[in-house]
Amino acid sequence: MNQIAFEDVYAEAYVRESIEVILKNVAEHYPMLESEMDDIKQDLLIALSNKIGCYQPERCSLNHYARIVLDSAIKKILRKMFARKRVFERLAVRDGVLL
Repeated sequence: MNQIAFEDVYAEAYVRESIEVILKNVAEHYPMLESEMDDIKQDLLIALSNKIGCYQPERCSLNHYARIVLDSAIKKILRKMFARKRVFERLAVRDGVLL
């Protein structure tokens, strides 16, 4: 089985455009995360890099696989970020008093 390099995947214009579209949608829906966009992009790239070894060309195109990985990754990233923010909010406010 031929192993695909991450660089080859990232070289695809569709993959880079998909990342930009995802980041644009996050910025539109969650403006409070604007300062986190570089971290989110890095997390998306890491997720894609980690999953590229599981790609099976006979099942779908590389672009389709990359988009599925990116869509799944952004959901996990946002879930994790908002869970962390809620923990900080709960710790910072106790009995209606900001600590």
